[in-house]
Amino acid sequence: MIGVRKTVAAAAIAGSMLVGGVGGAVLYSATVLTAAAERAGLGTVRFVPEPVAAAAYFATVLGRTIPAERVIVVYDLGAGTFDVSVVRPSPGGFDVVATDGLPDVGGVDLDAAVVGHIRTLTAGATTAWQRLDWPQTVAEYQALQNLWQAARVAKEQLSWQDVADLYVPIAERTIRVTRDEFEMLAQLKEPLVQLRGRWVEVRPDQIERALAFIQKHQTGKMELAEALSTALAPATLDGVPVAAVEASG
Repeated sequence: MIGVRKTVAAAAIAGSMLVGGVGGAVLYSATVLTAAAERAGLGTVRFVPEPVAAAAYFATVLGRTIPAERVIVVYDLGAGTFDVSVVRPSPGGFDVVATDGLPDVGGVDLDAAVVGHIRTLTAGATTAWQRLDWPQTVAEYQALQNLWQAARVAKEQLSWQDVADLYVPIAERTIRVTRDEFEMLAQLKEPLVQLRGRWVEVRPDQIERALAFIQKHQTGKMELAEALSTALAPATLDGVPVAAVEASG
C-alpha cells in the first residue's frame, strides 16, 4: 500500500480521488474526508478503492504507461493481514478485477519471525529472555517494547539493504540479520495467535487438534478415568498440551 501523502498526491492529479478500502468500502467518515479534501484545496472528490489510488499514482506520478491489455498487481501488507488486488486500465481510470489475501499474516508476523530468530541466536541468554517474556518491572516492559520496535525497524531496513543490526535489551547483545535469513524466515512463518497475553506461533495441525478437542469437550467436563489419566500424565490430551487439571464434585 502506498503512503498517505503519496495517495493524496495521486488523488490531486488523477481527478481528485480519496481512497476507501481494498474492495471499495469507505473506511472513514465520508463527510469528514470530504471536508478535509475541500480544506486542502482538492475541490470535489470521489471515493475509490485503495488499489485504484495506488495504480493512479503508479501511472500518473511515476509516469508509467500501462497498455490496455496489461494489469497491475497491488499488494498491501498490513499489521495483521495481507491483501492483493489486480487492477486493469479502463476508460474511466482503473478497475479492480480481482481481490484476495491472507487474513492471518501481516507485518506483526514478520516482526515475530525476526524476534524468534534473534532468540535462537542468543539461546544462552536464558535469564534475559525470561525477563523479556514475562516482564515484571517498568524497565522490563520498556525493554520488551524496545525489542519489538527494533525488530520492526530491522524488517523495514532489510527491504532496501542486505543486513540490519538489532540490539537485544537486557541481554545487551547486538545481532546482525541478513536479508537472506529474513526471506527464509518469512517463508517458514506460521500464523500467530494471542494466548494469555503472549503472541505464539501455531501450525495448522495444532489448530485442527484444538478445534477437535473443543468439540469433544464442549461441556468442559470429561469422564473420571480420562481425568485421572490426564492428571497422572498431563502432557497432552487428544494431541493438545495440558497445562493443569482441576477436579470438583
